[in-house]
Amino acid sequence: MSRFLKGKVSGVLSLILLLISASVSAQFSHAKLQATGLTCALCSKSIHQALEQLPFVSSVQPELKSSSFDVKFKDGQSVSLMFIRSAVEDAGFFIGSLKLSLSTSLDQTANGFEQDGISYRFLTSIKQSDWLQVIGKGFLTEKEYKRLSPQYINQLKASPTTIFLLPVKR
Repeated sequence: MSRFLKGKVSGVLSLILLLISASVSAQFSHAKLQATGLTCALCSKSIHQALEQLPFVSSVQPELKSSSFDVKFKDGQSVSLMFIRSAVEDAGFFIGSLKLSLSTSLDQTANGFEQDGISYRFLTSIKQSDWLQVIGKGFLTEKEYKRLSPQYINQLKASPTTIFLLPVKR
C-alpha cells in the first residue's frame, strides 16, 4: 500500500473516531410507565408479560392501583422506546405516560444525545435529579399531548423523527 493511500486511510479513520467520540450518548436505567385502558389484573398481567419479553428489560414491577409499571433495564443494553410502545400496544393497551431515568451523567448544557441512530432532544435544560418525560404521540394520553404540544409545537414539527424529552421532577 502506498504511503499516500495509507495517509488517506489513516486520516479517514481518525475522522471517524473523532466523530464517534464527539457524539454524546446516554443509557436509561429505568422507567415509570403509566398504561391506559386497563380494567383488571389480567390486563396488567398482559402488559407485564409483554414488557418482560423485551431483551433490554431486567425487571417489571406492576402497581395495580395506579395502572403503572416500574421497569428496570439491563446495564449496558440499549433501550428502544419504540419496542416498549409496541409491546404495550400489542398487549392491547396504550401508554399514558413514560418517564425515564438516565444511568449516565450528561453535560447539563447538552440539548440532547444520539443513541443507536435515534435522536433524543431535551425541550428544556436538564438537572441530574430530573426524570425525563417522553413527549410525543403514543407516549402520552391524547389530552396530555394536546395540553403540552402548543408550548413545543415548533420543535415537534421541525423534527418528526426525534424523540423529545421534557425534564420533570422526581
